[in-house]
Amino acid sequence: MLGGEELYRKARGLMEQKPGLEEAQWTKNEEVSRRRERVRALVKTERDERIQVWARLRLGNEQGVDLAREYDYANSSGITLLVRRLEAAAAKDRRLQARLEELRTLACKPRTQQYLILNFQIKS
Repeated sequence: MLGGEELYRKARGLMEQKPGLEEAQWTKNEEVSRRRERVRALVKTERDERIQVWARLRLGNEQGVDLAREYDYANSSGITLLVRRLEAAAAKDRRLQARLEELRTLACKPRTQQYLILNFQIKS
């Protein structure tokens, strides 16, 4: 990034304080981008491809078509089906459900991410 992290934080702080629609949209886009990065980092070491796809689609708000290309599916309907089946399996399997819920918690709390990622990987 040109200007460094300090300049970015200063610009972000100024944008958050402005009441305009354009500033609000910029802040929202930045938040979505950061959340995607967090989710990708969380599932980077995940062994179960289904959980990776679920997290990136549901938590990271990535497009199904992009995931389909990356995971070699014919189209996004395969990704949608995979996610629905995983969620149905999680409804019956407490361990899987707990794992998905933990990922959801980790994705929503960026400040405690470092500790929780380490803790999550140790439990796995």
